[in-house]
Amino acid sequence: MIKDINIFSKSIPFLFMTALLYSQNGQLEFLSLESKQNGILVHLRLNQTIEMETVTAWQANSGWFYLTLYQITGDSSKLIPSVIPSDIIEFQIIIEDESTQLGLRLKEPIEHYDFSQDKTTNTMVAALHYSSEYLAQLESIQHLEKASQNRRMPGKLRSWLYFTGGGLIITGLVAEDDNMLNAQTQIGLGILFTTVVMDLIWNRS
Repeated sequence: MIKDINIFSKSIPFLFMTALLYSQNGQLEFLSLESKQNGILVHLRLNQTIEMETVTAWQANSGWFYLTLYQITGDSSKLIPSVIPSDIIEFQIIIEDESTQLGLRLKEPIEHYDFSQDKTTNTMVAALHYSSEYLAQLESIQHLEKASQNRRMPGKLRSWLYFTGGGLIITGLVAEDDNMLNAQTQIGLGILFTTVVMDLIWNRS
């Protein structure tokens, strides 16, 4: 009987420390994902501030990027974002006893990342940045698209020419003149024909 009491008394500190450890774990209450041109933003809201040293991340060769928060738990069923950007192929949440891991399988790998925390609101943002090579390619494509758009006939000019040409044709047709191909009609047809040709040339260039 005395041995049983001794064993029980020795187990109390262990149980107390275990309970204390679990009580110190923070809770992840909300998360959202935001797609940016240069990467992904992961917005997190917790019930308390955390030490940034307890947050780690890495890019795996499998294409997955992992973000782990130690001493943070939560309910995975309540943390699935309502909107997952199209740049994220798959998203998963793994809740352990003393950690929460977020997995993102992305179309482009993450080259570097940084974390920022607002202690007044218990929020944290993980900024995941694509590689500089990918961003350079993206910038080149956008530059070419912009240059192509600049070579097209301005929309306001096109509308004005079509409107003017059509107006002259109608005016010529309703004029009290037996000759339907009068000067106004001919000018209107000329404007419409020229506008169509110019529009085709601009679109092909």
